[in-house]
Amino acid sequence: SSDLEAGQPVQETSFERQLQIQDPLLPRLAAGLRERFPDLIALAFFGSRVAGETDEYSDYDALLVLPDGLAWRERRETELEFEKRFGIRLQLTATSPRGVDFYARLDPSFRFWLKDAVIIGQAAVLDGNLPPVARQGCLGSLAEAELDLEDAARKPTLYERGKDYYKILRRLIIVEKVIEGDYSYALLRRELEKLLGKDLLALLRKPRPHLKKAEVDRMAALARKKLAEVKAKAEAMPANESDAYLDRMKGHGA
Repeated sequence: SSDLEAGQPVQETSFERQLQIQDPLLPRLAAGLRERFPDLIALAFFGSRVAGETDEYSDYDALLVLPDGLAWRERRETELEFEKRFGIRLQLTATSPRGVDFYARLDPSFRFWLKDAVIIGQAAVLDGNLPPVARQGCLGSLAEAELDLEDAARKPTLYERGKDYYKILRRLIIVEKVIEGDYSYALLRRELEKLLGKDLLALLRKPRPHLKKAEVDRMAALARKKLAEVKAKAEAMPANESDAYLDRMKGHGA
């Protein structure tokens, strides 16, 4: 990791040169975010831009860890400002150190995206001894996927339904791989290619893909099948320390 020292000029380090190699914009984005948030504890870039899986539709994904997180309005203002300044699409997530501990337990996707992340600042906050993902966190994510499946079926156009099924399949594979303890962005891509084929996967990355009804119906069937498979794996998980922690937060446990 590199230092995040408020008020210090950004000096090029071997770490920042590595960022430059992965994507020339990353060090500039990092410098801009450090300037905007002097109390930044840690900054993580994640997703396709740092996993070597970039295409023309890839967003820039960044996680900010701040002492008290960040209000939604300020996060959105920052996204818009940086999108305009750098000519990119930026997805910012913001939380606090306590939030990191909570989401690492509750949300399988949070753990997944950190796997390939490039972390600047106090890296141990994000890649140190994180607690396990709770069984109820995996089941909760699958319950959301089930609701999303119902919503997707009601979408009026083929491309909207197809996009939704694609996102649901991504989420289901992420939960499955986190349960199995073997996950990475490259593995997610391979699993999606295996299910959908390279051509359909490339098509689904476009903003408004032209999809056939048979393709969308097949994706819906694949998503339902994958949901049942992953649900069985999640239900077979034993409860762990993170489940006990979440129960205490809800006032159920000791």
